[in-house]
Amino acid sequence: MMRQQINSLVAMILGPEKTEEKKKAEEEKKEESETADKDLPPPDLRPLRNALLGAGFTECCLLRLLPKLPASTCARAEKFNSWVTSEAKALDFLGPDEKRVLTAFAWGSPATKHLQLSPDASDDTIAALRLTARLAGVALSSGGRDLLEFIRTVVLHPSKAVSGVSGFLTLIDTEEKDIIREKEEDAKAARLRAEKKKTE
Repeated sequence: MMRQQINSLVAMILGPEKTEEKKKAEEEKKEESETADKDLPPPDLRPLRNALLGAGFTECCLLRLLPKLPASTCARAEKFNSWVTSEAKALDFLGPDEKRVLTAFAWGSPATKHLQLSPDASDDTIAALRLTARLAGVALSSGGRDLLEFIRTVVLHPSKAVSGVSGFLTLIDTEEKDIIREKEEDAKAARLRAEKKKTE
Protein backbone atom coordinates (compact mmCIF):
# COMPACT_ATOMS: atom_id res chain seq x y z
CA MET A 1 0.00 0.00 0.00
CA MET A 2 2.81 2.37 0.90
CA ARG A 3 4.63 1.53 -2.39
CA GLN A 4 1.53 2.39 -4.41
CA GLN A 5 1.23 5.73 -2.68
CA ILE A 6 4.90 6.46 -3.33
CA ASN A 7 4.50 5.50 -7.02
CA SER A 8 1.44 7.69 -7.30
CA LEU A 9 3.32 10.56 -5.69
CA VAL A 10 6.29 10.09 -8.07
CA ALA A 11 3.90 9.92 -11.03
CA MET A 12 2.26 13.15 -9.89
CA ILE A 13 5.62 14.85 -9.58
CA LEU A 14 7.23 13.49 -12.76
CA GLY A 15 4.05 13.30 -14.85
CA PRO A 16 4.02 16.87 -16.18
CA GLU A 17 7.74 16.69 -17.03
CA LYS A 18 7.26 13.46 -18.92
CA THR A 19 4.20 14.88 -20.65
CA GLU A 20 6.20 17.92 -21.77
CA GLU A 21 8.96 15.68 -23.12
CA LYS A 22 6.42 13.57 -24.96
CA LYS A 23 4.71 16.67 -26.31
CA LYS A 24 8.02 18.07 -27.53
CA ALA A 25 8.90 14.77 -29.20
CA GLU A 26 5.51 14.67 -30.91
CA GLU A 27 5.93 18.26 -32.16
CA GLU A 28 9.38 17.45 -33.57
CA LYS A 29 7.97 14.38 -35.28
CA LYS A 30 5.12 16.44 -36.71
CA GLU A 31 7.54 19.07 -38.03
CA GLU A 32 9.62 16.37 -39.71
CA SER A 33 6.48 14.89 -41.25
CA GLU A 34 5.30 18.29 -42.51
CA THR A 35 8.72 19.01 -44.01
CA ALA A 36 8.71 15.67 -45.77
CA ASP A 37 5.15 16.18 -47.05
CA LYS A 38 5.72 19.70 -48.35
CA ASP A 39 4.89 20.05 -52.05
CA LEU A 40 8.11 19.96 -53.97
CA PRO A 41 8.26 21.66 -57.37
CA PRO A 42 7.29 19.21 -60.12
CA PRO A 43 10.33 17.73 -61.87
CA ASP A 44 11.15 18.97 -65.36
CA LEU A 45 10.44 15.90 -67.51
CA ARG A 46 10.98 17.62 -70.85
CA PRO A 47 14.53 16.26 -71.30
CA LEU A 48 13.16 12.77 -70.61
CA ARG A 49 10.95 13.01 -73.70
CA ASN A 50 13.98 13.82 -75.82
CA ALA A 51 15.94 10.96 -74.22
CA LEU A 52 13.09 8.51 -74.87
CA LEU A 53 12.92 9.48 -78.53
CA GLY A 54 16.70 9.18 -78.86
CA ALA A 55 16.66 5.74 -77.24
CA GLY A 56 13.81 4.54 -79.46
CA PHE A 57 15.52 5.86 -82.58
CA THR A 58 18.90 4.31 -81.74
CA GLU A 59 17.67 1.00 -80.34
CA CYS A 60 14.77 0.40 -82.74
CA CYS A 61 14.71 2.56 -85.87
CA LEU A 62 18.39 2.13 -86.78
CA LEU A 63 18.07 -1.66 -86.42
CA ARG A 64 16.28 -1.69 -89.78
CA LEU A 65 19.61 -0.89 -91.46
CA LEU A 66 20.87 -4.38 -90.61
CA PRO A 67 20.54 -6.93 -93.42
CA LYS A 68 18.92 -9.48 -91.13
CA LEU A 69 17.19 -9.19 -87.78
CA PRO A 70 16.37 -12.00 -85.34
CA ALA A 71 12.67 -12.43 -84.64
CA SER A 72 13.29 -11.83 -80.92
CA THR A 73 14.86 -8.43 -81.68
CA CYS A 74 11.87 -7.39 -83.80
CA ALA A 75 9.55 -8.55 -81.03
CA ARG A 76 11.37 -6.40 -78.46
CA ALA A 77 11.22 -3.37 -80.76
CA GLU A 78 7.48 -3.89 -81.25
CA LYS A 79 7.11 -4.31 -77.49
CA PHE A 80 8.79 -0.92 -76.97
CA ASN A 81 6.25 0.68 -79.32
CA SER A 82 3.39 -1.04 -77.50
CA TRP A 83 4.70 0.15 -74.15
CA VAL A 84 5.04 3.77 -75.33
CA THR A 85 1.46 3.82 -76.61
CA SER A 86 0.09 2.05 -73.52
CA GLU A 87 -1.68 3.62 -70.56
CA ALA A 88 1.26 2.87 -68.24
CA LYS A 89 1.32 5.24 -65.27
CA ALA A 90 5.04 5.83 -65.83
CA LEU A 91 4.12 7.53 -69.13
CA ASP A 92 1.57 9.99 -67.71
CA PHE A 93 3.87 12.87 -68.66
CA LEU A 94 3.35 12.09 -72.36
CA GLY A 95 0.37 13.23 -74.37
CA PRO A 96 -1.18 11.19 -77.23
CA ASP A 97 0.57 13.28 -79.90
CA GLU A 98 3.93 12.90 -78.18
CA LYS A 99 3.44 9.13 -77.96
CA ARG A 100 2.71 8.99 -81.69
CA VAL A 101 5.91 10.88 -82.47
CA LEU A 102 7.93 8.59 -80.19
CA THR A 103 6.62 5.45 -81.88
CA ALA A 104 7.11 6.95 -85.35
CA PHE A 105 10.81 7.39 -84.68
CA ALA A 106 11.15 4.04 -82.93
CA TRP A 107 9.95 0.87 -84.67
CA GLY A 108 7.25 2.76 -86.55
CA SER A 109 3.92 1.61 -87.91
CA PRO A 110 2.28 1.25 -91.33
CA ALA A 111 1.22 4.91 -91.06
CA THR A 112 4.84 6.04 -90.64
CA LYS A 113 6.41 3.72 -93.20
CA HIS A 114 8.04 6.72 -94.92
CA LEU A 115 10.20 7.18 -91.79
CA GLN A 116 11.41 3.57 -91.72
CA LEU A 117 14.92 2.74 -92.88
CA SER A 118 16.05 -0.28 -94.85
CA PRO A 119 19.43 -1.96 -95.47
CA ASP A 120 19.74 -0.24 -98.86
CA ALA A 121 19.03 3.27 -97.48
CA SER A 122 21.46 5.89 -98.77
CA ASP A 123 23.76 7.89 -96.51
CA ASP A 124 21.76 11.03 -97.33
CA THR A 125 18.50 9.36 -96.27
CA ILE A 126 20.03 8.19 -93.00
CA ALA A 127 21.51 11.63 -92.30
CA ALA A 128 18.20 13.34 -93.09
CA LEU A 129 16.26 11.00 -90.80
CA ARG A 130 18.82 11.49 -88.02
CA LEU A 131 18.39 15.26 -88.32
CA THR A 132 14.60 14.93 -88.37
CA ALA A 133 14.68 12.71 -85.27
CA ARG A 134 16.94 15.23 -83.52
CA LEU A 135 14.54 18.07 -84.33
CA ALA A 136 11.61 15.98 -83.15
CA GLY A 137 13.39 15.28 -79.85
CA VAL A 138 14.17 18.96 -79.37
CA ALA A 139 10.56 19.82 -80.14
CA LEU A 140 9.28 17.32 -77.56
CA SER A 141 11.55 18.78 -74.90
CA SER A 142 10.62 22.40 -75.62
CA GLY A 143 8.54 24.20 -73.04
CA GLY A 144 5.90 25.66 -75.29
CA ARG A 145 6.38 29.41 -75.10
CA ASP A 146 9.84 29.66 -76.59
CA LEU A 147 11.57 29.83 -79.97
CA LEU A 148 11.14 26.08 -80.41
CA GLU A 149 7.35 26.27 -80.29
CA PHE A 150 7.13 26.45 -84.08
CA ILE A 151 9.20 23.26 -84.43
CA ARG A 152 7.04 21.59 -81.78
CA THR A 153 3.90 22.57 -83.69
CA VAL A 154 5.35 21.25 -86.96
CA VAL A 155 6.20 17.92 -85.30
CA LEU A 156 3.05 17.39 -83.22
CA HIS A 157 0.42 19.34 -85.17
CA PRO A 158 1.63 19.79 -88.76
CA SER A 159 -1.83 20.87 -89.95
CA LYS A 160 -1.76 23.78 -87.49
CA ALA A 161 1.67 24.78 -88.74
CA VAL A 162 0.46 24.70 -92.35
CA SER A 163 -2.63 26.71 -91.41
CA GLY A 164 -0.51 29.19 -89.50
CA VAL A 165 1.99 29.67 -92.32
CA SER A 166 -0.85 29.86 -94.86
CA GLY A 167 -2.63 32.46 -92.73
CA PHE A 168 0.59 34.45 -92.35
CA LEU A 169 1.23 34.39 -96.12
CA THR A 170 -2.40 35.39 -96.78
CA LEU A 171 -1.99 38.30 -94.37
CA ILE A 172 1.18 39.44 -96.13
CA ASP A 173 -0.56 39.14 -99.51
CA THR A 174 -3.54 41.16 -98.22
CA GLU A 175 -1.23 43.86 -96.82
CA GLU A 176 0.65 44.09 -100.12
CA LYS A 177 -2.61 44.43 -102.04
CA ASP A 178 -3.75 47.15 -99.61
CA ILE A 179 -0.49 49.04 -100.11
CA ILE A 180 -0.78 48.76 -103.91
CA ARG A 181 -4.41 49.91 -103.79
CA GLU A 182 -3.51 52.90 -101.59
CA LYS A 183 -0.71 53.90 -103.97
CA GLU A 184 -3.06 53.64 -106.95
CA GLU A 185 -5.67 55.74 -105.17
CA ASP A 186 -3.04 58.36 -104.24
CA ALA A 187 -1.80 58.46 -107.85
CA LYS A 188 -5.36 58.80 -109.14
CA ALA A 189 -6.05 61.62 -106.67
CA ALA A 190 -2.85 63.38 -107.76
CA ARG A 191 -3.88 63.13 -111.45
CA LEU A 192 -7.32 64.55 -110.69
CA ARG A 193 -5.77 67.46 -108.82
CA ALA A 194 -3.39 68.15 -111.71
CA GLU A 195 -6.23 68.07 -114.27
CA LYS A 196 -8.31 70.37 -112.08
CA LYS A 197 -5.49 72.90 -111.94
CA LYS A 198 -5.16 72.83 -115.74
CA THR A 199 -8.84 73.57 -116.24
CA GLU A 200 -8.67 76.50 -113.84
